[in-house]
Parts: sequence; structure tokens; C-alpha cells
Amino acid sequence: MANLLFIAVQVVIVLYQYLQQTQDIPWPLLFWMVQPILLSVILYFLTVNQTYLQQQNRDLQTALVERGAFDTQTNLRTRVAYQEDAQVFIETNRRFNLPVATLVIKIRYYNDLRRMMSSDQLTELLQLASATIKKITRENDITYLLDRDDPTWAILIYADTDGARVATGRIKDGFDKTVQQNPDLANLALTLVVGVATWDPETMKTPSDFMNAGLRETEYDVS
Repeated sequence: MANLLFIAVQVVIVLYQYLQQTQDIPWPLLFWMVQPILLSVILYFLTVNQTYLQQQNRDLQTALVERGAFDTQTNLRTRVAYQEDAQVFIETNRRFNLPVATLVIKIRYYNDLRRMMSSDQLTELLQLASATIKKITRENDITYLLDRDDPTWAILIYADTDGARVATGRIKDGFDKTVQQNPDLANLALTLVVGVATWDPETMKTPSDFMNAGLRETEYDVS
């Protein structure tokens, strides 16, 4: 607004000089006085549009958080989204007979480790593990954060048991390497336990059954 006001004053002065004929005014000068006004107006509308888009993005993020489908700290979907997406995977299995598996991932001995870790380390561990798991999985695999208090992740993939085991190995190896490269966490005995469950319509009826089967399998991961 200050810029527009300044330019307007300059235009008034030029017009006054021209009308009073106190001195000759070079006409090309008028172009350079009008052009900044047009640029300022264009910039204004661009700014308004950008502000609108930013507000829309904030509203969308808020809506996702309120629905409990998105975790803002890790940028992962949550348990609510898992329930909805798992239904899609299950329906795909029913229609096209594609194998569907879920991997449930926890940190081994987390309750014991948390007593030895600072709040900053716990936060860093949550973010590091989330980023590593998401990075290692394939593009069509979806990663979820099921629980923040006792960090638990889940992945939905189109794979049989053998394929899921291969993914499990990649995740564990990738996590181990990433932790060793982190100076704040390298001195802690951090490892993952992973439970693998494949969808079985005979014993499972809902996405919760699918997820709970994966959770139970974490108890038997001793590797």
C-alpha cells in the first residue's frame, strides 16, 4: 500500500506539471510510472491467492488430524487410516486373489530403553524409525503409526509370507544402519521386532483381526 501511495503521488506531480506547463514531461516516463502500479496490483492478487492456498492446506491438515488419520510429527497415517485402507487391501484380495500381508513393527525392549533415554532422544528415535521404515518400503506399500506411546508401526503390502519376510529383512537392516550413523542413538541397543501376518478370510473377518494378528506375531520375532 505504501508503494502504491508513493507511485500515485508521483503520478499526480507529473500530471500537475504537465497541466500547468511548468516544464516538459517526457512521455516515456509515464510508462515507468504506470508499470509499477500494474506490477503491484498483480503482486497483490498473487499474494492473496497464495495466502488462500496456504489456508486451504492448513485446513486440510487440521481436518486430517481431527479425524485422527494423520500424525503431524512423523507425517504418517494412523490407526484410523489403517482400518480404512486395510479394508481396501482386503477387498482387492477377495476380488483378484492377490496376496495381502501386514507388517507390524515395534522397538525391542522399548519400555526398558525409555527409562535410559531423554525426551529428545525418544522424539528423535520416533522420527528416525518412521522415516527409515517409510523410505525402505516400496512406493505402493503404505506405512502407518499405530501407537506413539509404545511406538508401533504397520505396513500394508501386496505380498505373500515369503515376500513379506524379505521386506522385514530390508527394514531391520536399514534401521540398524541408520541408528549406527546417528551419534545420539548409536550407543543404545536399538533393534526392531517385526510381526508378519497374511490375510486369511477363514480366521479373519475385520481389519482389526488383521492388525491384531500382526501384533501377536511380534511376540515370536527373536531374530
